[in-house]
Amino acid sequence: MNSAFTAIRQGGCKAEIRHVLAEATRDLHTAVDRRAALFDMRNPEGLSSFLSFMHAGLSAIETALDEFGMSSIFPEWPDRKRLHILEEEIAMGNQAGGRAVRFQSEAETWGALYVLEGSRLGGRMLARMLPEPSISPFLAGNIDCRFWSVFLGKLSDADDRLNDRNGMMLGAGKAFGAFLTP
Repeated sequence: MNSAFTAIRQGGCKAEIRHVLAEATRDLHTAVDRRAALFDMRNPEGLSSFLSFMHAGLSAIETALDEFGMSSIFPEWPDRKRLHILEEEIAMGNQAGGRAVRFQSEAETWGALYVLEGSRLGGRMLARMLPEPSISPFLAGNIDCRFWSVFLGKLSDADDRLNDRNGMMLGAGKAFGAFLTP
């Protein structure tokens, strides 16, 4: 990640961390979106393949956040986790996920949460594209979800408290990478 992003300014003010993370991870986000677009979710095979793709990244990230102790940093974390819903839907149980991810700092975990919460927004759009959103409980659960604005406030607070945008960008990069590495 480019440390120049830590100094991004808008109108003489410090840029909001969500904009810094979006700019710093734009290429990775695009790569994940391109990979996800390969699946035709209008048919059962395509939806199943998409859910397996999501499982690889989500399982690596959620496991790493749990190992770091995310619940003590972000008390809402247990309610935000979605891996169990995904595993129930695709009946994977304890199947291994993608590559291992490790977060080295609290700032990295906030970067990873930015990616996960953003994927929930993407899931809302995808669910609306399905012929019948209820065919995927994992995606349907995102339709009425309103976590994003609350999360952005907490992300901004963490940014002010930690003053480690490079760490946040690194964590976001690791999280996107979990979706791109088999």
